[in-house]
Amino acid sequence: MGYDYSSGVWQFEGTGYVPSGTTGMSIMQVFGSGKTATTLMLHVYDGDLWYYHQQLVETNIYDR
Repeated sequence: MGYDYSSGVWQFEGTGYVPSGTTGMSIMQVFGSGKTATTLMLHVYDGDLWYYHQQLVETNIYDR
């Protein structure tokens, strides 16, 4: 039974859908505690998906 999460490969997986016209929404993975408890934060602004506010992940993600 015991799952082995030591490798970090495919440890977290998710599916999402961004309807056309959506902006300012966030998708977050919260894990642990301390200064930052997030391991992943994605934002949608005007159809583009961003990793935190630092890196563009994908453009034109509406209706996908």
